[in-house]
Amino acid sequence: GRAKIHWSRDIFAGIVVALVSIPISMGYAEIVGVPAVYGLYASIVATLVFALVTGARHLVFGMDSATSAVAGTVLVSLGFVAESEQILAVMPLFTFFIAVFLLLFWLFKAGRLVRYVPSPVMHGFVAGISLAVCIAQIPTLIGTSVEHASSFPFGTIAVFASIPQANPYSAAIAAGTFAMLILCKKFAPKAPGSLVALVLATIACALGALDSHGVDILGTVDAGFPLPVLPSMPQG
Repeated sequence: GRAKIHWSRDIFAGIVVALVSIPISMGYAEIVGVPAVYGLYASIVATLVFALVTGARHLVFGMDSATSAVAGTVLVSLGFVAESEQILAVMPLFTFFIAVFLLLFWLFKAGRLVRYVPSPVMHGFVAGISLAVCIAQIPTLIGTSVEHASSFPFGTIAVFASIPQANPYSAAIAAGTFAMLILCKKFAPKAPGSLVALVLATIACALGALDSHGVDILGTVDAGFPLPVLPSMPQG
């Protein structure tokens, strides 16, 4: 028979997932090198379109840290500066070719090749990407600025060398967030620890006016969505 729909539970689950996934997507956008607000667009529009065209009842869909890290590394290696006009101009073309490759992979059923990749290789790839993403986010957590933080090994050395110049307010927010995640997991495992930490950190920043103390905040997000543009090949 048809599965019973629990509207109240589904709506509540959707709100919780949105409150957690949207900040994560905005962080991934910064890893790619575009403004964080683009992660907001991607987390809403892309997920909505995918949900409308798929036939699956249960799915996991969203921005991926590994893809974001690889995309950001490629763009930096090509000489693009994060959040610059150039990277925003080339992003539609970059995204278009990613879509073309994914379509070709689907047509040729390239996903079957994953079966021949040894598990240690896959685990090493995932672990390496995770480590690179974590290290690249350290400057954001402690309020410092390091160019090419995700590069290895010099970017990694620069990240740890910048720790003595950390903003104490940013570092305190980061430490408090980690502490809240650990406490929720230990004493309230069913509670959305990420959401709780997000709400408390937001309240702390607002009440303490921490942006005036050097804490980098998102700021005002313009209402509405950006106009769609067609990919164009850069000249010269």
